[in-house]
Order: sequence, then C-alpha cells, then structure tokens
Amino acid sequence: MTSTAAGLWGETMTYLNQRSSTERFQIDVYLNYLTPETVSDSELIVSTDNSFVKTWIERHYFPDIKDAIFNVAGRDLGFRIVIADKGPSPKTTFQQRLAEHSRGTAHVVQTGTTKPEIYSYSVPPAHSDAAILSPVAPPAPSGTIFHNRKYDSPPDLSSYVIKKEHKEQPERKRTTNDERTFDTFIVGDSNRYAYSTALGVAQSPGNIYNPLFIYGKSGLGKTHLLVAIENHIKANQPYLKTTYAQTSDFFSDFTMMLHDKEKRREFEQKYHNVDVILLDDVQYLEGKEATTNEVFQILNSFIGKNKQVVLSADRPPFNIAIDERHTSRYASGPTIDIQPPDFDMKYAIFVNYFDYCCRKIDRVELKELMTREIIERVIELSSDNIRELNGATASLVAYLSIRQNKYETLTIEEVEKRVLNVFVKNGEKHIDIASIQKEIEIFYKISHNDLLSKKRSQGISYPRQVAMYLTRKLTGESYPDIGKAFGGKDHTSVMYACNQIEEKRQSSKKIDKEIEILIKAIKS
Repeated sequence: MTSTAAGLWGETMTYLNQRSSTERFQIDVYLNYLTPETVSDSELIVSTDNSFVKTWIERHYFPDIKDAIFNVAGRDLGFRIVIADKGPSPKTTFQQRLAEHSRGTAHVVQTGTTKPEIYSYSVPPAHSDAAILSPVAPPAPSGTIFHNRKYDSPPDLSSYVIKKEHKEQPERKRTTNDERTFDTFIVGDSNRYAYSTALGVAQSPGNIYNPLFIYGKSGLGKTHLLVAIENHIKANQPYLKTTYAQTSDFFSDFTMMLHDKEKRREFEQKYHNVDVILLDDVQYLEGKEATTNEVFQILNSFIGKNKQVVLSADRPPFNIAIDERHTSRYASGPTIDIQPPDFDMKYAIFVNYFDYCCRKIDRVELKELMTREIIERVIELSSDNIRELNGATASLVAYLSIRQNKYETLTIEEVEKRVLNVFVKNGEKHIDIASIQKEIEIFYKISHNDLLSKKRSQGISYPRQVAMYLTRKLTGESYPDIGKAFGGKDHTSVMYACNQIEEKRQSSKKIDKEIEILIKAIKS
C-alpha cells in the first residue's frame, strides 16, 4: 500500500480515470478539487474548501471512490472529506474552476487540436439492463453483432465496448421521451464535451453551466441531449419542474397567450413557473422581436434564481440575427458545439441502432444477415445527419423482417435501393442562390433585373420575398450575404421578407402549397 496520502490519492485518481464508469469530465471538475490530507491504517482523509463539492461527491461518487481505494490499497479503508479553510471564497474559487474547465473544453471542440480519445458506445437499455458510456479501449467484445459465420474474422471494433453496470438499477419513472437518454447517446470525439457538460447540468441543474448553449448542424444530437437532460431530471429529481420546447412551439404559445387570459396562465405555468427550461432551435427567434424579448426575460429571471436554462441552435449565438444584448446573454455560459461524426462513430451508431431495432421487434436473428461490407456501404452513402442514418437503419431492419429470402445476407444492390431514398444523396443537385433566383424568375415570369431591383410593385416584391425566404431556408446563407445577392438589400429587409413568407405559409394553404412546389423544383 502507498504510504502517503498524496500517493494513495494519486493512484486512486488514476484508477478512477482508467476504470470507473464516472465520466472523466466529472473527475476533472469535482474530484481534482479534493486535496489529500492524511492516511492511516483505517482511513484516508481528503479536504476541500467548498461544501457543495463535499456534498456532491458524498452523494454521487462515494461507492466508486471506496471501490477504487480498495483496489489500490489492497484492503478496505474508510474515506472522509473534511472542509478546510484555504483563504479565498470557496464559491468563487469553484465557479472559476468550472468556468476555466468549460472554456478549455469548448476550445478543444472548436479547434480540434487534441489527440483523439478512444470512445465506446452503449446499447439502448432494455429496462433493467442499463449500459453506460466509458472512454476505454479493450478488444472487441465477443458475442456482438459482427460474429457472423460469413466472416473469416470479425472487423476491428477496438474503439468500442459495451460496459455493463454491475450495480442493481433502481426502478425509474418512465417518461414520454424514454429512448432519448444519456445511456442511448453515442459518445465520440465530435460530441464528447457537449455530452459531458449536458450530463453535468442534468446532475446539478442551476448550479453549474448556466445558461448552457449547444450548437451544431441538424441531426447531430442536440435535441437528444436536451431531452436527455429533461429525462434525467425527471427520473432522479422529480421534485423539479422541467419544460422542453421547440422554439416554434414557444412562439406559437406566446402568440396565443397575448390574446387569451386563460392561455396566458397556461403560458406562465409552462415557461415561468418551472425550475428548468430547455429551448430547442433558438435560431428561429430571428425576426421575432417580441418573442425574443420574452425569452430574454425568462433567461434573466431563471439565472438570477439559479434555475437552469439550456438552449440549442444550428449556429453559435453571435451568428443568430437578433439583438446583440440577447446573444451575449446566450453566450454568458458555456457555448459548445457538436461536430459531424467520423466514419468510425457512424459505424458504431449504425451497429447500436440496428441492434436496438432488432430487439424492439424481437427479431435478434436478423443481426446474422448484416456483414461488414454492407455496413461500410451504408456509411459511405450516408450524410452527417445521424437522424438520417438511424432512419436508414430502421428501414433495413423493416426490409429484412419481411423479405422472402430470409436466410441470405443482403446484397449491395438491395442496400442501395433501400437507403438511398432516406439519405440526402451525395450526387444531389447543388443548390445556390443563382439556381434559386432562376427558378423564381421562371415561376413568376419576371426578369433577373426586376428581381434584384428596388421596385415595390406586388408582382415583383412578392417573388423577391419568396426568393429570399427560399435562399435562407435551402442554403443557410446569412441575412447580410442574401441581401448582397439581391441587389445590395439591407439584412433587415431580408429578415422581414423571410418572416412575411413564413407567416403567409401558416395562414394560407395556397401559398404553402406554392412554396412546396418551388422547393421541389429547385431541388430536382
């Protein structure tokens, strides 16, 4: 046994980092804040200058730490945390440490300069059989989907492992979004810090990382993380009230409550009288000044009361075209991005979801029909959108369950036929501003010069608004860049045009159908 407290604690920390189910993020933020004091034949004593840290560790990590000490020391030792006065304000010191950690992790994600870590994946839990995520690197487990009689040897999946939790899992209250939990979220280098920070928020809402802002392209897992936070809180802290909402739903609720007293009460109950609010896709606040102001008021009120706010968008706060005082508030906490998954991560996602779908329909034997070559072809055809990959996976499982030749593996041709209608094809027509303008000019029978002009007649201004709206919707170009492409219009004119067309689509079925026809024409 190591004779000094520092030596024993150092080896314990190493053991936890390598073998514990505890996320490395949590170890860095919480356990590194403990200082070894003394060790005797019966007890290891460590200290902290923060009572919150002491309470949190005692509630959440004590069994892991005790187990680690036993394995390092070779026998059962007591473990105790004491409060030590170390000068500065404990609260300030701890918050600074969290802020520094947050800035560091966000920087790592955005620059991509760190050495990639090996990551594991988990199978969605089947009731009592919970799986947990852990950054480890053992050889590929036996009995996986890939032990197929058609292989000479299984493919290399050394980057992934299913690690089962040994403790009995308590019965938890099921929620409406049970499948989107932290257990079912695939963790890799592209999303590790978003996952870790979201988990920290779920475990201690309102205490750290407030507000939390997660951004990334559509289909990369932002909504999964927000719903996972809500589910975790409902399961573990049911006394806290939570509200998850899409920004479009928030906008609708806000609009209705302005004209209806009963709706106003419902709105306040749903969005104001809760402990945690999770607002998805806040980029849709662009051009909605009153709604944006309402979100801003909720944000300030919640943070002032240590209530948790989590926001997501498809771009960072300062790229959202709303007042700077709002975006600066959004960015006052950690701002962390999710990058597209690499080939290996998409491979793990496919395997994970394929296994899950097979178990869902009680057809686990279908796994025997999936070869490595087939999976690799699916990944090659896929986009970065994880939702699309899951959709293609489910489509293949459905096809396998009803096809005639039940005992033959899939062919490449069958796979391509089944998944290409799900994926955005790699060879799909490139959509740019010029192609959109051309379709608008043909559809509405106006000249290119008129489209870019300052003329305000209905026959020209309306097609111009539609063109700006579709450019924003189909290309994601910024408002200023769209304005430049339409004769040097101001970005506020573009925002106004987009809002006008969106409102007309909602109020007129004829206009909505017209826009859908144009979208199909532009994409074809």
